[in-house]
Amino acid sequence: MSPVPFRPAAVAMLSSMLALTLLFAPSAGAASSGPKLTVPAGTLSSALKCPKSLHRIHRDPVLLVPATAADPKTTYAWNYEITLPKAGYRFCTVTLPAVSLSDAQIGAQYVVSAVRTMAAKSGRKVAIIGMSQGGLQPRWALRFWPDLRKKVSDYIGLATPQHGAALVTALCASGCADSLWQMKPDSNFLGALNRGAEIFKGPDWSAIYSRTDDVVTPQADPSPSSALAPAKGVKSSTTALQSICPQDAATHIGTLSDPVATALVYDALSHPGPAKPSRLSSGICSQTLVPGLNKSVVDDTIAHALTGLLATVNAATKATAEPPLASYATR
Repeated sequence: MSPVPFRPAAVAMLSSMLALTLLFAPSAGAASSGPKLTVPAGTLSSALKCPKSLHRIHRDPVLLVPATAADPKTTYAWNYEITLPKAGYRFCTVTLPAVSLSDAQIGAQYVVSAVRTMAAKSGRKVAIIGMSQGGLQPRWALRFWPDLRKKVSDYIGLATPQHGAALVTALCASGCADSLWQMKPDSNFLGALNRGAEIFKGPDWSAIYSRTDDVVTPQADPSPSSALAPAKGVKSSTTALQSICPQDAATHIGTLSDPVATALVYDALSHPGPAKPSRLSSGICSQTLVPGLNKSVVDDTIAHALTGLLATVNAATKATAEPPLASYATR
């Protein structure tokens, strides 16, 4: 058989086709950025509030993610919104839809957008503090949007139902809000969130909880709900307040203003790696109030907040079943 003659035009055509294929093929970066966000960009943008500019800052900015049935002001105005600026940190808050009572998978998209925006504006990594359910949306975001892992320096979960809350089972007996279904210990949401490794390389992971939590239970050893399972090569710590101060009696909401919990949060923010109890002051157990906070406001908030939150939960639209998992979470 005669050899095929060399045709420069054919070679040029093949080269052009190859270039177009490479140009329009999905890049490795695109593949690692996670699912497409379905919430409109304008809605996501308006949910993020930063009291001060993030430009030219010298510490990682902090994203505050609110608790169930609460907005950022209800969750943080009486604690970390006061102490973070005093400690030299800029912070932003993200308001989740339906005060975090709707599908937590959708709420996680707000966290994805917030982290990306804060990282872009500051040129730095972002530290995340999540209270209660506010620690679940960031974990979901970090699990299914891998690009965030290089953008987050610290994940700090306060009294977060990482493995569910037994109380929710009773609340959902005759129907409950979407996110409550997802916090049942046997929910599909938590099954997907905790499948395989619970944490990943990138951020430093700190889980902080009280054994006297009156909402998220069980919190007793050996399997407290708020604990995060360690993973090889990942820097993490799980700390019960009572492992440091045995007489600490912080409630669920009280964790937000507990001196020991607050000291652990700032230890995590100010050091490489997760919170480390051995670095705390020897006098921490004698503290009764976080410096800078108003005792009467703290006491009044703790005394009445749970009643208000439960009223909001009871008034919310009730679903008869858990929201279905997004297709990306079933793979």
